[in-house]
Amino acid sequence: MRLIFPNSEHAPIDLENGLYAIGSLGSAQIVLTAASIGEKHADIQFSNGNAMITPGTPEALILINNARVQRATEFKSGDLLQLGDVRIRVVATDKAVAGSGSVPITVKRQEEDDGRTKIRSALPKFMLRGVSGVTFGKIFPISGVTVIGRAPECDLSIPTDEISRRHAELRVSQDGVMVEDLGSANGTFVNDRRVTRELLKHGDELRFDQLRFQLIAPGKEMLQSTQSSISAAANQSAANAQAGKSSGMPTWMWAVLIVVSLVLLFVAAKFSGSI
Repeated sequence: MRLIFPNSEHAPIDLENGLYAIGSLGSAQIVLTAASIGEKHADIQFSNGNAMITPGTPEALILINNARVQRATEFKSGDLLQLGDVRIRVVATDKAVAGSGSVPITVKRQEEDDGRTKIRSALPKFMLRGVSGVTFGKIFPISGVTVIGRAPECDLSIPTDEISRRHAELRVSQDGVMVEDLGSANGTFVNDRRVTRELLKHGDELRFDQLRFQLIAPGKEMLQSTQSSISAAANQSAANAQAGKSSGMPTWMWAVLIVVSLVLLFVAAKFSGSI
Protein backbone atom coordinates (compact mmCIF):
# COMPACT_ATOMS: atom_id res chain seq x y z
CA MET A 1 0.00 0.00 0.00
CA ARG A 2 1.29 3.45 -0.92
CA LEU A 3 0.43 6.93 0.33
CA ILE A 4 0.52 9.62 -2.39
CA PHE A 5 0.55 13.34 -1.63
CA PRO A 6 -0.96 15.03 -4.74
CA ASN A 7 0.28 18.49 -3.69
CA SER A 8 3.82 17.21 -2.98
CA GLU A 9 3.79 17.88 0.79
CA HIS A 10 5.75 14.63 1.13
CA ALA A 11 7.34 12.04 -1.13
CA PRO A 12 5.23 8.89 -1.74
CA ILE A 13 5.39 6.42 1.16
CA ASP A 14 5.20 2.64 0.80
CA LEU A 15 3.69 1.21 3.97
CA GLU A 16 5.29 -1.86 5.52
CA ASN A 17 4.22 -3.70 8.67
CA GLY A 18 4.55 -1.35 11.63
CA LEU A 19 3.36 1.83 13.31
CA TYR A 20 3.72 5.25 11.65
CA ALA A 21 3.36 8.44 13.70
CA ILE A 22 2.26 11.49 11.67
CA GLY A 23 2.79 15.00 13.00
CA SER A 24 4.70 18.25 12.80
CA LEU A 25 7.48 17.18 15.16
CA GLY A 26 10.75 15.86 13.84
CA SER A 27 10.36 12.70 15.92
CA ALA A 28 7.37 11.56 13.80
CA GLN A 29 7.94 8.91 11.13
CA ILE A 30 5.95 11.09 8.68
CA VAL A 31 6.59 14.80 9.25
CA LEU A 32 4.11 17.27 7.74
CA THR A 33 4.83 20.96 8.28
CA ALA A 34 1.42 22.37 7.30
CA ALA A 35 -0.11 24.71 9.87
CA SER A 36 -3.18 22.48 10.13
CA ILE A 37 -1.10 19.47 11.30
CA GLY A 38 -0.74 18.91 15.04
CA GLU A 39 2.44 17.83 16.81
CA LYS A 40 1.02 14.31 17.07
CA HIS A 41 -1.75 14.34 14.52
CA ALA A 42 -2.37 10.63 13.85
CA ASP A 43 -1.01 7.09 13.96
CA ILE A 44 -1.20 4.62 11.10
CA GLN A 45 -0.92 0.92 11.92
CA PHE A 46 -0.19 -1.31 8.92
CA SER A 47 -0.19 -5.10 9.24
CA ASN A 48 -0.43 -7.77 6.53
CA GLY A 49 -2.20 -5.51 4.07
CA ASN A 50 -4.60 -3.99 6.63
CA ALA A 51 -4.32 -0.30 7.55
CA MET A 52 -5.84 1.61 10.49
CA ILE A 53 -5.62 5.32 11.25
CA THR A 54 -6.15 6.73 14.75
CA PRO A 55 -6.38 10.44 15.68
CA GLY A 56 -3.49 11.60 17.88
CA THR A 57 -5.76 14.03 19.75
CA PRO A 58 -9.55 14.57 19.85
CA GLU A 59 -9.08 17.87 17.99
CA ALA A 60 -7.04 16.39 15.12
CA LEU A 61 -8.95 16.73 11.82
CA ILE A 62 -8.91 13.44 9.91
CA LEU A 63 -11.25 12.58 7.03
CA ILE A 64 -11.64 9.36 5.06
CA ASN A 65 -13.52 10.00 1.81
CA ASN A 66 -14.81 13.27 3.37
CA ALA A 67 -16.17 11.48 6.49
CA ARG A 68 -14.76 12.62 9.87
CA VAL A 69 -12.70 10.05 11.80
CA GLN A 70 -12.69 10.26 15.60
CA ARG A 71 -11.46 6.79 16.54
CA ALA A 72 -9.36 4.00 15.05
CA THR A 73 -10.75 3.42 11.54
CA GLU A 74 -9.70 1.12 8.72
CA PHE A 75 -8.83 2.51 5.29
CA LYS A 76 -7.95 0.78 2.03
CA SER A 77 -6.58 1.29 -1.46
CA GLY A 78 -8.62 3.82 -3.43
CA ASP A 79 -9.57 5.87 -0.35
CA LEU A 80 -8.84 9.57 0.01
CA LEU A 81 -7.43 10.63 3.38
CA GLN A 82 -7.30 14.20 4.61
CA LEU A 83 -5.23 15.30 7.62
CA GLY A 84 -5.88 18.96 8.31
CA ASP A 85 -5.44 20.56 4.89
CA VAL A 86 -3.22 17.75 3.58
CA ARG A 87 -4.82 15.31 1.12
CA ILE A 88 -3.46 11.78 0.73
CA ARG A 89 -4.38 9.22 -1.93
CA VAL A 90 -4.15 5.54 -0.96
CA VAL A 91 -3.09 3.26 -3.80
CA ALA A 92 -2.15 -0.39 -4.13
CA THR A 93 1.43 -1.35 -4.90
CA ASP A 94 1.06 -4.94 -6.08
CA LYS A 95 3.01 -5.59 -9.26
CA ALA A 96 1.59 -6.75 -12.55
CA VAL A 97 2.25 -10.36 -13.42
CA ALA A 98 5.49 -10.60 -15.37
CA GLY A 99 5.66 -12.70 -18.49
CA SER A 100 7.03 -12.93 -21.97
CA GLY A 101 5.30 -11.89 -25.15
CA SER A 102 2.89 -9.06 -25.73
CA VAL A 103 1.08 -7.34 -22.87
CA PRO A 104 -2.71 -7.91 -22.93
CA ILE A 105 -4.46 -4.54 -23.07
CA THR A 106 -8.20 -4.53 -22.51
CA VAL A 107 -10.78 -1.86 -23.20
CA LYS A 108 -14.13 -2.22 -21.46
CA ARG A 109 -17.24 -2.02 -23.59
CA GLN A 110 -19.52 0.81 -22.56
CA GLU A 111 -22.65 -1.22 -23.36
CA GLU A 112 -23.47 -4.92 -23.01
CA ASP A 113 -24.66 -6.80 -26.10
CA ASP A 114 -28.40 -7.40 -25.78
CA GLY A 115 -28.67 -9.43 -28.98
CA ARG A 116 -30.37 -6.71 -31.05
CA THR A 117 -29.01 -5.52 -34.38
CA LYS A 118 -26.87 -2.46 -33.83
CA ILE A 119 -26.59 0.53 -36.10
CA ARG A 120 -22.95 1.14 -36.98
CA SER A 121 -21.69 3.79 -34.56
CA ALA A 122 -20.22 7.05 -35.79
CA LEU A 123 -16.51 7.71 -35.74
CA PRO A 124 -15.46 8.50 -32.13
CA LYS A 125 -14.85 12.16 -31.41
CA PHE A 126 -11.48 11.46 -29.77
CA MET A 127 -8.95 8.62 -29.77
CA LEU A 128 -5.62 7.91 -28.08
CA ARG A 129 -2.82 6.73 -30.34
CA GLY A 130 -0.02 4.84 -28.58
CA VAL A 131 3.38 6.25 -29.52
CA SER A 132 5.66 4.32 -27.14
CA GLY A 133 6.03 1.15 -25.09
CA VAL A 134 3.49 -1.67 -25.11
CA THR A 135 0.79 0.53 -26.69
CA PHE A 136 2.88 1.66 -29.67
CA GLY A 137 0.77 1.75 -32.83
CA LYS A 138 -2.49 0.91 -31.02
CA ILE A 139 -5.62 3.09 -31.20
CA PHE A 140 -8.03 3.48 -28.25
CA PRO A 141 -11.40 5.23 -28.80
CA ILE A 142 -12.32 7.57 -25.92
CA SER A 143 -15.94 8.32 -25.03
CA GLY A 144 -17.76 9.46 -21.90
CA VAL A 145 -15.63 8.80 -18.82
CA THR A 146 -12.64 6.46 -19.17
CA VAL A 147 -10.42 5.31 -16.29
CA ILE A 148 -6.91 4.23 -17.31
CA GLY A 149 -4.77 1.98 -15.11
CA ARG A 150 -3.29 -1.47 -14.79
CA ALA A 151 -6.19 -2.89 -12.73
CA PRO A 152 -8.42 -5.28 -14.73
CA GLU A 153 -11.55 -3.33 -13.76
CA CYS A 154 -10.34 -0.13 -15.46
CA ASP A 155 -12.05 0.96 -18.68
CA LEU A 156 -8.64 0.91 -20.38
CA SER A 157 -6.51 -1.69 -18.61
CA ILE A 158 -2.77 -1.70 -19.41
CA PRO A 159 -1.00 -4.19 -17.12
CA THR A 160 2.44 -2.62 -16.92
CA ASP A 161 4.39 -1.39 -13.89
CA GLU A 162 4.76 2.08 -15.45
CA ILE A 163 1.23 3.05 -14.41
CA SER A 164 -0.78 2.78 -11.20
CA ARG A 165 -3.79 0.52 -10.70
CA ARG A 166 -6.11 3.52 -11.26
CA HIS A 167 -3.81 6.06 -12.84
CA ALA A 168 -5.98 8.72 -14.48
CA GLU A 169 -9.49 9.57 -15.58
CA LEU A 170 -10.39 10.94 -19.01
CA ARG A 171 -13.67 12.83 -19.46
CA VAL A 172 -14.81 13.87 -22.96
CA SER A 173 -16.27 17.38 -23.27
CA GLN A 174 -17.25 19.73 -26.09
CA ASP A 175 -13.85 21.46 -25.90
CA GLY A 176 -11.60 18.41 -25.64
CA VAL A 177 -10.73 15.68 -23.15
CA MET A 178 -10.22 16.54 -19.48
CA VAL A 179 -7.55 14.36 -17.85
CA GLU A 180 -7.36 14.07 -14.06
CA ASP A 181 -4.59 12.28 -12.22
CA LEU A 182 -5.97 9.84 -9.62
CA GLY A 183 -3.03 10.07 -7.23
CA SER A 184 -0.70 8.04 -9.41
CA ALA A 185 2.80 7.19 -8.21
CA ASN A 186 4.64 8.21 -11.40
CA GLY A 187 2.49 11.15 -12.43
CA THR A 188 0.45 12.31 -15.41
CA PHE A 189 2.03 14.64 -17.98
CA VAL A 190 0.61 16.76 -20.80
CA ASN A 191 3.20 17.85 -23.36
CA ASP A 192 5.91 16.90 -20.81
CA ARG A 193 4.39 19.07 -18.05
CA ARG A 194 3.18 17.29 -14.92
CA VAL A 195 -0.47 18.01 -14.25
CA THR A 196 -3.19 17.14 -11.76
CA ARG A 197 -6.03 18.23 -14.04
CA GLU A 198 -5.73 19.51 -17.61
CA LEU A 199 -7.79 19.89 -20.79
CA LEU A 200 -6.33 17.94 -23.71
CA LYS A 201 -6.84 19.06 -27.30
CA HIS A 202 -6.21 17.48 -30.69
CA GLY A 203 -2.48 16.79 -31.13
CA ASP A 204 -1.53 17.02 -27.44
CA GLU A 205 0.74 14.35 -25.94
CA LEU A 206 -0.42 12.50 -22.83
CA ARG A 207 2.23 10.65 -20.81
CA PHE A 208 2.06 8.28 -17.85
CA ASP A 209 5.67 7.89 -16.67
CA GLN A 210 7.30 6.71 -19.96
CA LEU A 211 4.07 5.49 -21.60
CA ARG A 212 3.12 8.05 -24.27
CA PHE A 213 -0.09 8.70 -26.22
CA GLN A 214 -1.23 11.33 -28.67
CA LEU A 215 -4.80 12.61 -28.58
CA ILE A 216 -6.34 12.71 -32.02
CA ALA A 217 -9.72 13.97 -33.20
CA PRO A 218 -10.48 11.96 -36.37
CA GLY A 219 -12.91 14.58 -37.69
CA LYS A 220 -10.27 17.30 -37.50
CA GLU A 221 -7.66 15.12 -39.19
CA MET A 222 -10.07 14.37 -42.05
CA LEU A 223 -11.04 18.03 -42.33
CA GLN A 224 -7.40 19.11 -42.49
CA SER A 225 -6.73 16.46 -45.14
CA THR A 226 -9.76 17.55 -47.17
CA GLN A 227 -8.83 21.22 -46.95
CA SER A 228 -5.31 20.39 -48.16
CA SER A 229 -6.74 18.38 -51.07
CA ILE A 230 -9.11 21.21 -52.06
CA SER A 231 -6.30 23.75 -51.90
CA ALA A 232 -3.99 21.56 -53.97
CA ALA A 233 -6.73 20.92 -56.54
CA ALA A 234 -7.52 24.63 -56.80
CA ASN A 235 -3.86 25.47 -57.30
CA GLN A 236 -3.48 22.76 -59.92
CA SER A 237 -6.62 23.90 -61.75
CA ALA A 238 -5.41 27.50 -61.75
CA ALA A 239 -2.07 26.38 -63.14
CA ASN A 240 -3.84 24.36 -65.84
CA ALA A 241 -5.98 27.36 -66.72
CA GLN A 242 -2.91 29.53 -67.08
CA ALA A 243 -1.27 26.91 -69.26
CA GLY A 244 -4.48 26.50 -71.26
CA LYS A 245 -4.36 30.07 -72.46
CA SER A 246 -1.56 29.14 -74.82
CA SER A 247 -3.45 26.06 -76.06
CA GLY A 248 -6.38 28.12 -77.26
CA MET A 249 -9.02 26.75 -74.81
CA PRO A 250 -11.41 29.55 -73.70
CA THR A 251 -10.90 30.97 -70.21
CA TRP A 252 -14.54 30.39 -69.27
CA MET A 253 -14.13 26.65 -69.87
CA TRP A 254 -11.19 26.49 -67.48
CA ALA A 255 -13.22 28.42 -64.90
CA VAL A 256 -16.03 25.85 -65.19
CA LEU A 257 -13.56 22.99 -64.68
CA ILE A 258 -12.18 24.67 -61.53
CA VAL A 259 -15.66 25.17 -60.06
CA VAL A 260 -16.70 21.58 -60.84
CA SER A 261 -13.53 20.21 -59.21
CA LEU A 262 -14.11 22.23 -56.05
CA VAL A 263 -17.77 21.18 -55.84
CA LEU A 264 -16.88 17.50 -56.22
CA LEU A 265 -14.26 17.74 -53.48
CA PHE A 266 -16.70 19.54 -51.17
CA VAL A 267 -19.40 16.89 -51.73
CA ALA A 268 -16.90 14.13 -50.99
CA ALA A 269 -15.86 15.86 -47.75
CA LYS A 270 -19.52 16.39 -46.76
CA PHE A 271 -20.31 12.73 -47.38
CA SER A 272 -17.41 11.59 -45.21
CA GLY A 273 -18.64 13.75 -42.32
CA SER A 274 -15.55 15.95 -42.24
CA ILE A 275 -17.48 19.15 -42.94
